[in-house]
Amino acid sequence: MKRVIASVLFALFFTLIPPAILRLDTETGFVGWCKNVVTYFMVPGTLVGLVLSGFKVDDVNMTFADIANFVFYFLIAYSCLLGWSRYKQSPHA
Repeated sequence: MKRVIASVLFALFFTLIPPAILRLDTETGFVGWCKNVVTYFMVPGTLVGLVLSGFKVDDVNMTFADIANFVFYFLIAYSCLLGWSRYKQSPHA
């Protein structure tokens, strides 16, 4: 259950933070750098939204993109935590 909760929190962070940072006004300095970095976190969901829109860039539904990002980052976090727990349990040198 701890893995699920941690994975949900991880996925929520990487799903909600990028749109929040992209809404900031300035384009220079640290905020501008953050905007450049967080756009890469939105790529998996944007690709799914692009496929669902029939590859029409102007019609990408960001709701589907956010859902896809959540699922993507949830699966990454859950699989990493599952692998970590199995690694800790296995006898290794």
